[in-house]
Amino acid sequence: MLAVAALLLAGGVGVARSRDGHESVPAPVEVTIPTVLGMPSTPAAAGALPGCPAEALQIDVVPTKATFGRGETARGVGFVQTRAARGCLAPTPAFFRIEDVATGKVLATVPATSESPSPIEAEPGKMYTSNFSWDQKDCSGTVCAQAPVGLYQAVIVWTWDGPYRGWGEFRIAA
Repeated sequence: MLAVAALLLAGGVGVARSRDGHESVPAPVEVTIPTVLGMPSTPAAAGALPGCPAEALQIDVVPTKATFGRGETARGVGFVQTRAARGCLAPTPAFFRIEDVATGKVLATVPATSESPSPIEAEPGKMYTSNFSWDQKDCSGTVCAQAPVGLYQAVIVWTWDGPYRGWGEFRIAA
């Protein structure tokens, strides 16, 4: 059965044999495997809540400090609060993208840590958080190096697509 499951996950079709030697082809199974670059759309499960519209969510990223010293770990929290009158499904951040505000250049992506599952069955008024931590390394080139003094933003990147946007700015100072 594990071999059949592995084939199904890989997109193949497996043939199972019963103990008496008869072959059977399992029924097709829809499997959604989230990826970072080709994120699937809103989850579609029978009877699932609808995805939250963008206007139903308040999204913010708040760094723990406005200014970090060179080499100091930059930290922050992403907040998602439901403003919808009814429950809906909201994504949780998969990671945070660190961008140079002046150039728009992406320096790094750092994992989001959250205690909430994804997607969240968002209840009206409830707030969910995810944390980030960045070592100030610019890894956009072939070698990672200390990011220069300047203004940066942490942008939430979601576990699945949606019209959501959340970011917060901070500085690196000498």
